[in-house]
Amino acid sequence: MKRLLLLLALLAIPASAAPGTPSWILTLGEWSGPKTGERILDMKPLRAAVQALDSTPKARLEVMHNGGEGGVFWAVQIEGWLVSLGVPGSRIVLRTGAIKLDRVRILLLPPGIAPTP
Repeated sequence: MKRLLLLLALLAIPASAAPGTPSWILTLGEWSGPKTGERILDMKPLRAAVQALDSTPKARLEVMHNGGEGGVFWAVQIEGWLVSLGVPGSRIVLRTGAIKLDRVRILLLPPGIAPTP
């Protein structure tokens, strides 16, 4: 039984969370307040994620949110700002995951790693 539980737990780990996969946390505190393109680019997690994306051809950014209306709304806002600042929408994936309500995790999905459903 323990082996079965361990196997199920390992299968539940998404490919995008593989060790060594770059990721950044954006907090609600960092995100709150009025938005401008300059302010978005000043957010260290977003700037680092976009720089990593720019230096990795065919990679994508996965925006992991906690789900629910607030989480989805926040992730869609992030996606919209990234697209408005020049990141192709085809290189952004939104996904619900186990993350705190006041956080969004942004992962760099290298080429060949499919986003988890």
